[in-house]
Formats: sequence, structure tokens, C-alpha cells
Amino acid sequence: MNNYGIPLLAWNGGALTVRRVVIEAGSRLHAGFHLVKETLYNIEYAGAGFYSEQPRVVVEASECGDPHVQAPGEFHRIISRVVGKLPVRACVTLREAPPLHHGYGATTQVSLATYHALSLLAGRDPTPDELVKAGLHLLGRQEASTVGTILYAHGGFTVAPGVPAPRNPSPMILPIPEDWRLVIVQPELRRGLHGARESEVLGNRTPPTERTRFMLSRGVHLLLVGMIRRDLNLALDGLRLMQTATGRYFSEAQGGTFRRDLARLVDEAQRDGIFLAQSSWGPTLYTIAPSDSADSDAKTLHLIASLIGLKARVIISKPRNRGGGLTES
Repeated sequence: MNNYGIPLLAWNGGALTVRRVVIEAGSRLHAGFHLVKETLYNIEYAGAGFYSEQPRVVVEASECGDPHVQAPGEFHRIISRVVGKLPVRACVTLREAPPLHHGYGATTQVSLATYHALSLLAGRDPTPDELVKAGLHLLGRQEASTVGTILYAHGGFTVAPGVPAPRNPSPMILPIPEDWRLVIVQPELRRGLHGARESEVLGNRTPPTERTRFMLSRGVHLLLVGMIRRDLNLALDGLRLMQTATGRYFSEAQGGTFRRDLARLVDEAQRDGIFLAQSSWGPTLYTIAPSDSADSDAKTLHLIASLIGLKARVIISKPRNRGGGLTES
């Protein structure tokens, strides 16, 4: 095994051929939208988001005589769909992934990790721009947001250009300060909207009010400045404003500014001075904390969830300021 996580190589006519690769990626945490239903500019939804080291996505692919996919449930169909788009005979195994439709962007991360692995097996090492184009246009990962595709390619924090995606987007990427931590709450609750129901909700929305437009744009402005200045309080103020405006815009679909079954946890956390953001349709919630107080916030959130009778996993993750790529794991 070498330092690039390629444990099996072969010589083919003097050329070095990759025979097995393991790709690791992170999870996308959605911050909300900054533009919605801007018909004048043909922008349906433009969002922002953070890339997290945890939960991980790990996909293994290798050349084999009897191609097959090894993955649980719906992930099998997701990976098989990607395999069907590329002329590579491979065995693909999903080693790790967050739960589907829980706010992590798992479909996009697994799809792109599979595409990335198969491309390497075929002798191509796609650039970040090529990964973005593949995710948006070949794999079709742009119905609701382009955030997850951009983060897989680049990592960090992005303000995305929205859908429908341009042919050659030039995404805005900022590194997340390394001394910040993403404190993630994953309640044991039903999955978020997806599939036909999500498409129906997104397609039937009317343009937002001027008040909502102002809150969305003001929120992303403060969030961006907070990121640039490495000012966590300012960034959280911007995130809070984006979340409030986005949640109110979709309140009919989810039962309030936050999902109805998440509202009490959000309210109780706020009473303890912890702001929680909802990633996409949930049920995953998260906040951002300095590294020296993340453990305290995590313990508080776990206690709050227990006191209100909600089973939840709490994860402290470093930001991931790089996209998906080869790993030795």
C-alpha cells in the first residue's frame, strides 16, 4: 500500500494501472437558502453549507471478473445507477455512509465517491471542476441544491450558485477555521422529505415575500463576513437568520420554522444558549462551537435530548476543508 491509498497495482504494457481504490468523503450540512424562486434570473434554489469530517462516506472499488455492488438497501440502487453510467467493470463496496435522507446529503456523497473511484480505475483522475460537472450534469445531483456536489469536490464552506446549475459553475469556497467544531445532533426520528414528495414541495412554492428575501440575503451576508473574519458569533448570527427565513418559507411543509418534531429540542437548546440549525429537511441538527467548548455543548445537547425523551446521537466533528479523495482506510 502506498501513501495514496492504492494497495493493489499492476503493470500493463509498461503503464501503471490502478486495480483497487478506496475513496473517503465527508457529510454535507445545509445552512439554508440565500436565493429562492428568483424567476427574473432563472434561479430556483441557491443554498449554502458546510463540509464535515463526520459522518464519513467510504467507498471501495476494484477490478473484478464478476462485477457487483455490495451496499445495504437503497444505497445499492444509488451505487448501481452510477456504475451503469460508466464503462468500467468493477466490484463496488460501500464501507461507511450516514443514513439516507437525514440531512447529510448522503445520496450525493455516495454517488460522487462511486464516480470518483470508478474514474480512477478507468485511468482518469478527475479535477474538482470535473467532479462538480459530473455531479450536477451526469449524475443529476441538482434538483434541490448544488451544495453537496460542490462540497464533495472542494470541501470547506460554500455559497452555491443554485439550480438549475450553470454548465461551468465557478463556486465560492471558503475554508472553515480549523479550531471550529461542528456539533451534530442526529435524533432517532423519521427521515426528511425526499423523492416525489420533496419534488412536489419544491415545485409548488411561490416566490418569497420581500421580508423573507431580505432575511435570506442579510443572513448569507453576515455568515460570509463571519467566515472571512473568523468571527464565530457573527457567522452564527448569519446562519440563524438564514435558518429562520428558510424555515418560515417551508413552514407549511414541515410544520413550523423547524420540523415539528424537532422544535422542542431546538427551543430547549436555545434556552441553554445553544443555537441549532436544521440541515435540509432534518432530522439532523447542528451548531458550530470553538474546539475548547464543543465537548460541553455536546454534553448539554445530549442531556436535553434525554430529558425531553428523545433518543439522539451527538457527534463532534472537525470541519473537512478538502473534498472527497483517496484514503488508506
